[in-house]
Amino acid sequence: MNILRLVVVGLEAVILGTIPSIATAQLSTRSGFELGGQFSRYSYEEPVIQMELKGNKVGLTGAYTLTGNLWFAKADIRYAYGKLDYGQPWSGTMKSVPDTNTEIRIVGGRDFFPGRDISLSPYVGWGYRYLKNDLRGQSSTGAVGYRRYSEYWYVPVGVTSRISVNDGWIIVPTFEYDYFMKGKQRSKFTDTNL
Repeated sequence: MNILRLVVVGLEAVILGTIPSIATAQLSTRSGFELGGQFSRYSYEEPVIQMELKGNKVGLTGAYTLTGNLWFAKADIRYAYGKLDYGQPWSGTMKSVPDTNTEIRIVGGRDFFPGRDISLSPYVGWGYRYLKNDLRGQSSTGAVGYRRYSEYWYVPVGVTSRISVNDGWIIVPTFEYDYFMKGKQRSKFTDTNL
């Protein structure tokens, strides 16, 4: 069976290895490991002070899924890195600002209609994201930057659908909303030596 996986936020390629052919009557979540890569576009803005930080990120993803009686649990980890561009009217611009984020998630859900050509697998869980942004150095106007660390806790709520198409292909789109629970921001102003 060939699998094409689509993810709404960003673009994620998943390498599943050799998968034996199965009938479309088995469009349910499967147990096992996943390893893949991701590409995303990052955009952070503070409209009041007209600051923005934007750029592309690439990364790795890994997951393990456990199933039983149409129920499933999944744990995954994601890591992404990029060099972003900073801009703000009075503090200037900086190019190639190192930016990383690590994310850990646990979700659980149930498969519905696995015996049809389209199945639905809604899920809910818990997620944690850690972001590090390193603006140390000087901007185009000589302003001195600093490091920022962000932590976010959220509840992912989503649904994965499996759609059987011709020649044994299955399209697997996922739609998800992340409900923000709380966050913590630390800024290392000591980097500015002011």
